[in-house]
Amino acid sequence: MKRVRASSLLVFGIVSITAARASATDGYFANGYGTNYKAMAGAGVALYLGTQAPATNPAAMVFLGTRYDLGMEVFNPNRQFSVTGSPSGYPGTFGLAPGTVQSGSRYFPMPSFGANWKVSKNGTFGISAYGNGGMNTDYAAAVFGVAPAGVDLAQMFLAPTYAYRIAPRHAVGVSAILAYQRFEAKGLQAFGSFSSATLDRGSIIKGSPARICSSIRPAESVATSSSSPRPTTTTRQRQRKARR
Repeated sequence: MKRVRASSLLVFGIVSITAARASATDGYFANGYGTNYKAMAGAGVALYLGTQAPATNPAAMVFLGTRYDLGMEVFNPNRQFSVTGSPSGYPGTFGLAPGTVQSGSRYFPMPSFGANWKVSKNGTFGISAYGNGGMNTDYAAAVFGVAPAGVDLAQMFLAPTYAYRIAPRHAVGVSAILAYQRFEAKGLQAFGSFSSATLDRGSIIKGSPARICSSIRPAESVATSSSSPRPTTTTRQRQRKARR
C-alpha cells in the first residue's frame, strides 16, 4: 500500500510540474477563445461549448440552438528581459545597460460575447466577438535612451456565422471575419534616423504610436468546417424521443 501511495504521489508531482509549464497563448494568438474553450486549453474544436465556437469551428454553432454568452478573462503575462555584460560601445549600436527590467501593465481584461439563433429547422445564424491582446510590453526604463518604451498590438474579431445540420451528428458552417487592429510603438526615437519613411520617423520621434491602422474586410477564404460532436446525455434523450 505504501508503494502504491508513493507511486501515486510521484505521478501527481510529475503531472503538476508539466501542467505548470502549459502556455496561455500559441504565439500571439490565444489557445482558446471564450471561458469554456479557454478552460480546455483550446482542445474543444469539435465540441459545441459556447458561441465562441466560430473562432475555430463555425459548424459547431448549429448544435447550440438559441443561446447568448458573455465572458471575461483576466490575462496576466509576466514580461521581462535580463542583460549581462557591459555594452561594447561600438559606433551605431544601442547598448543595453546590465540588469533585469520588468514590464508593467500586468493585468489585461479580455471580454468576449456571442449570440446564436435558430433560423430554420436545421440552420442557425450567430455572431461572435473575440480578440487578441495583452502581450504588449511597457518598460518604464529608458531601454533605448527614452522612457517609457514598448509595443502594443490589439486585435478584435467579429464573426457572423451560418451553420447547417446535414445529418443528426454532422453539420457544415461558414463565417465571415470582420477585424479591427491597432498597433503602437513608443520609446524608439533612437531608431528614427534609420527610417526612410518620413511619417514613421516623425511619429517615433514624437513618441506617439508609430502607426495605427484598422481594417474591416471579409475573410480572404471562406471558412467552411464540419462538425460531428459527441452527443451529451440530453442530446441522446432527444434523439430517442424523435425516433419514437
